[in-house]
Parts: sequence; structure tokens; C-alpha cells
Amino acid sequence: MRATLGPKKPLDLKPVYTAVELAQSIGISRRRFIRLLERQEVFVYRVGWDVLVPLSEVRDKLQPLWASLLVIDQRRQEVDESSNSFRLSHRPPLRDP
Repeated sequence: MRATLGPKKPLDLKPVYTAVELAQSIGISRRRFIRLLERQEVFVYRVGWDVLVPLSEVRDKLQPLWASLLVIDQRRQEVDESSNSFRLSHRPPLRDP
């Protein structure tokens, strides 16, 4: 088993995540995360070696992870809005022809 040092990668909100993506986002191994899913009775899709987790299952059965996804998404939107307002405020004035 590989040791992990904590959260590694923030995620965008999307309809389905792989178990690897979610495990990496909270800083645990894929195997440990899959055991967590089984204990929480989370419905998953298995496609070959991939384990896919619907967003609705994260929302309904993994509330702390769901809350962190919402916080990350809210922060991303705030950054996008501030960068958009910066770009608009620093735009050169339009010239009349």
C-alpha cells in the first residue's frame, strides 16, 4: 500500500467521478477509498478496472466530501468572477471611427 500525504488535487463538479479521482482529492489510496464506498453502501458502476461514482451518491452518502466539492467549486467561481472583472476593468477604451 502506498502512503499518501493529504489532499492532492481539487476537482471540478461533474456528473461522475472515478474512484481514483476522489481518492486523490482526499489524499487516500484507491483501495482504501473503495473500502470506504463499500462501508457507506455507495452505489458505483464498475467498468473493467474503473470504479465510477455518480455525483448523486457523493451528495447523498458522502456528505463531507460533497461539502468540500461545493467549497472548491464556489472558490473557483469567485476566482473566475474576479479575473473577469479585472479583465473588463483593464480593457482599453473603445475608439470612435
